[in-house]
Amino acid sequence: MSLQKNKAIDKISVVILCAGEGKRIKDLTKDIPKPLLKIEALNNKSILHDTINKLVSLGIKNVMIVKGHLGHKIEDFVESLINSNSELKYIIKLIDSGTRYKLGPLYSFLSITKSNLDVENIPVYLVIPGDTIFQEDLLNSILNVVMDNIPSIKHHPFVFYKDVQTNTLKNKFKEKLPLQISISEIEKR
Repeated sequence: MSLQKNKAIDKISVVILCAGEGKRIKDLTKDIPKPLLKIEALNNKSILHDTINKLVSLGIKNVMIVKGHLGHKIEDFVESLINSNSELKYIIKLIDSGTRYKLGPLYSFLSITKSNLDVENIPVYLVIPGDTIFQEDLLNSILNVVMDNIPSIKHHPFVFYKDVQTNTLKNKFKEKLPLQISISEIEKR
């Protein structure tokens, strides 16, 4: 990573939304938040653990985790991570969405404005769902695009998304679990 990119990455704060109830898989999320579900393909680590590890390995120094439903479990998990790696106490900040998460992800994200954190001095936010497994190369690509475009992003936010082949996923996993996939159409630019 170039010196310029090293400086640019310090301007990025990643917000991980972990506040939702996981209603579509409520049998699994009744007692545990979806981001804390352990995944066999991740060596029985949780989705949130995997995401944090990848972000830190890519050089992110500011991670905000928005908690809501079963937030105490997210808090306990973060505390255990910090106990195992004390450097994380300078990287991870918890934000309580209260009941705003019930209004949707945007309200969960906006909880950062109600926190005691100095959010005015963070030029760029990358908001990601806490219940999604990201490939490290995809996160790296997104971060590189963000770092290359910080001046524009500060004034003109934009959305990344990866085109999902819904039918391919449904066919691949139909015998393993009942997969429900939601697709939102957004404008491509």
